[in-house]
Amino acid sequence: MMLVIVAVASSCKKYEEGPCISLRSPEKRLTGHYTITSYTINGEDSLSLFNDSLSTNAQFVRYPDHLEINFHFDGLRKDGKYSYMGCTCNFDDNNSILHFWGCGSSESIGTGPFRDNIRDISYKILKLTNKEVKLKTLYNNKEYVVVMVKNN
Repeated sequence: MMLVIVAVASSCKKYEEGPCISLRSPEKRLTGHYTITSYTINGEDSLSLFNDSLSTNAQFVRYPDHLEINFHFDGLRKDGKYSYMGCTCNFDDNNSILHFWGCGSSESIGTGPFRDNIRDISYKILKLTNKEVKLKTLYNNKEYVVVMVKNN
């Protein structure tokens, strides 16, 4: 019994901001439609900059016959123009890292690490619940943090 308690306690808080325990797999918690609610660069709010070139609508999709997860931004930017950018991603390092590759769009769009032609970038998962995802990465010597809230 004591071994079970120690095992649970040591695995608790996989992500810096919780949850401690989840009955759903990380992939099932991640899959869905999201709205980007926060985008910071070195701690400064940059959501308006993000929405200048990309929609704040995002989606993680896992197709049954694929090993990877597809990710894309799809919708209207702040200026009313339509934008689309897609990537492929998967979990690494015991599901604590979300690794993206092959990001592309029909036009050169995006900002920071969310841009066309990013071929390989990893995000540390700070939070992964059924309702929210928080990711952090370093890109060009700047820290980027993005928060996505799942749409119901």
